[in-house]
Amino acid sequence: MAGIDQGHIDPAFINKMPATAAYAAIHWIFDTSSQLEGYGFPFDCPHMLFYQRLKVVHNLVNLIADSHCYNIHNKPFLKLWQPLTRVMEDQQLKNAARQMEEKVKVFNKLRKALSIAVSKSKKGLSDDGKEADIKTIEEKVITFRQTVVTDETLSQKDDYKKMTRQIDKYWLKLFADPINVNTPKGPVSIQPSVPITYWNVFFVILNGVTVKKAVLYL
Repeated sequence: MAGIDQGHIDPAFINKMPATAAYAAIHWIFDTSSQLEGYGFPFDCPHMLFYQRLKVVHNLVNLIADSHCYNIHNKPFLKLWQPLTRVMEDQQLKNAARQMEEKVKVFNKLRKALSIAVSKSKKGLSDDGKEADIKTIEEKVITFRQTVVTDETLSQKDDYKKMTRQIDKYWLKLFADPINVNTPKGPVSIQPSVPITYWNVFFVILNGVTVKKAVLYL
């Protein structure tokens, strides 16, 4: 629906075709694929995106209901208000969504620092960051870690304490100097890697938060 992703909808469209507008809004809520990267969780968070779209449409319905554009013919569109309000007023779901949004922001900062499966990379999940300069990555992770441990809120939360411990535990292995090996084809530089270490850190960040409950309301 044109403009809905910016939190706007043409009232004239609703007045002329309220049922179509309601259908289009519902379709837009579920059609999250255009905003996903195809990497899967934890890189893609479709349930969080679904909740965010519910919130956008709920705000639009409220605006229409409270504005001078309201009329009796808008009833098919305004029928969305009750089920959407029930979801938006669920405090447990609201808290879970807020936690998830916070953790995704932190996750994406670490993902960028480590150059792992970088957003819009053509390599997708095969992008393991090996092509990036290890010293540059180390500097970025140092900055990221410092940001977390000096943040008054994040530094007090158990998930981020665990994440920091994971980074510290594997630091020397994560940022070890390359090993030079002589082979029949000549010298080769091999960068030591720690399989699943990155993923351990990522899942520690996102552990324990879900917004799948929203699906049950519709």
